[in-house]
Order: sequence, then structure tokens, then C-alpha cells
Amino acid sequence: MIAKCPCEHCGVNIEFEAENAGETVSCPSCEQQTNLIIPPQPQQPAPRQASNNAQTELAKLNTQIAELNRQRTQIAELNRQRIERIAECDGKSTIADALKVFAGLDFLGAFIGGLSVGQGYNGNSELGWAIFAGGVLGGLILFGFASLIEHAKESAERLKRIEIILQQTVSK
Repeated sequence: MIAKCPCEHCGVNIEFEAENAGETVSCPSCEQQTNLIIPPQPQQPAPRQASNNAQTELAKLNTQIAELNRQRTQIAELNRQRIERIAECDGKSTIADALKVFAGLDFLGAFIGGLSVGQGYNGNSELGWAIFAGGVLGGLILFGFASLIEHAKESAERLKRIEIILQQTVSK
């Protein structure tokens, strides 16, 4: 059975098979996405006033459906932009890089500080080794935090991609 419904955007009547009702298609006139609906058929002749009210309600529903479709399109576009930004980022983190620099400086400072105290005018080698060990430990901790940040960022990006894929699957 052939059915007709107006496009939600431009109002052009679209003919379709009745079994395809509820699907979303591209309008042949304006090429925007529109839902195929079968308008309810009155079972008995209704007064002219009731028919106008039904048409008004149907027009309101069609407007709401069009708005929801517009919002769905916007969400899909935002998700596409998020994926592009994630791809541009390429897993790099300026915080992690800064921590690595500080860790390197901590290693260098530990070497210089430990050597100068251990070889200084007092010759306190135990204190020099303690400064050196503390600096190395601090550097290792900073490297650990940098690695943790990079892995957390990668995990967050993977979760965002999975979330976007799930949203796209559900919206279809």
C-alpha cells in the first residue's frame, strides 16, 4: 500500500510503501532527513473544527520531530568534531612532558647537589648520598606521574571513542 506524508522541513508530499513507516529518509526536494509517518485516518467523519485541531496537533508533532532530528544532527556533528580533536591530539600531553622535564632536572640537581655536598669543604659523603638518592627518587616519582597521566589520557580517549560509537549506534 502506498502512503504519503509531508516533509518535516519543506512540506513536500513524499510517497512511500506503508511498511516503511517510521523510517528516516532524505527528502527528494530539500534533501534533509525526515521521518516517514502515516497520518491517522479518521474512522468517521468528524466536525470540521476537530479536523483542524488534529491537523494543528499533527503539525506541532511534526515540528517537534523536526527539532529532535535537528538536535540529533548537531550532536552527531559535535561527536565528529570531538573525534577529530582527539585524533589531532595524538596522545601528547603537555603536563606529562613538563613532568618529564622536571624529573630530568631533578636527576641533574641530585647529581650536582649530592656531589657538591659530598665533596664540599666538610666532606660529608653520607649527606651527599642522601641528597643524591632523594633527588633520584623524586625524579623517578615525577616520571611515574608523567607516565600515569599519559596512560590515563589514552584510556580517557579510548572511552570517549567507545562512547561516541555507542551513541551513533543507538541513534541509528
